[in-house]
Amino acid sequence: MSTINGIPDQFVFTKMQTDAGEDIRAIRNRKELERMAGGTFWWGIGESKGRAIETLRRSDSRPEVLFSQMHSRPSAQSREPSVVFLWQSYRTPQGELPLPGHVIVISGGTRRGMPKTRYHALVCTSSSSILENGGGTIDVSKLINIGDGGRPIGSSQVTAVVSCSSEIGGLGSCPYEISARATLESPFFADLAKPRTLSASELRLLHDVGSDGKNVEDWLAVTRQLRQL
Repeated sequence: MSTINGIPDQFVFTKMQTDAGEDIRAIRNRKELERMAGGTFWWGIGESKGRAIETLRRSDSRPEVLFSQMHSRPSAQSREPSVVFLWQSYRTPQGELPLPGHVIVISGGTRRGMPKTRYHALVCTSSSSILENGGGTIDVSKLINIGDGGRPIGSSQVTAVVSCSSEIGGLGSCPYEISARATLESPFFADLAKPRTLSASELRLLHDVGSDGKNVEDWLAVTRQLRQL
């Protein structure tokens, strides 16, 4: 894998924003505790990227994931969802398996007014804190989608599997600051299953453990309770 100004020439790019009623700082705090507790963190995404990731892995067995904050404001549904789901398992060719015990993936429970039936996750790892390993910028005007006819990345895309191209790009592109970096780890990408609705008291527990100053023991206590392990 080669890099250009510290940016891989191929990678997974995902944008972060308030989601499922939880602000970015709390989400990142939770995912850092998850990483510390079990070595991996599962980053929930709304789009299926399994095929594109498999295409990327033919040239890079452990692709890098770059995280940036969205430029746009979160939607009302992201800020104040009527329902929040906890996803409890993921699909494999051998059938459904429970998520690892240290992992919690949540999402808003509806999509266009209907119960959400699909959600996905990037399975990530990092040897350093994802609260501190950012730096650099991404010029999205130079990114093209992998496995999608090579079209440029769209402004509405939240997660994309991309390659950098010097052949495209124009003036006026607003760069994205890199907030965190990680590497995909087996199983790399997961289609999630078995959602259940979190109660108000469970949501308070989850939001509390995402506040500053919590430790791995706090995190594991919450995962045991919410995952009912």
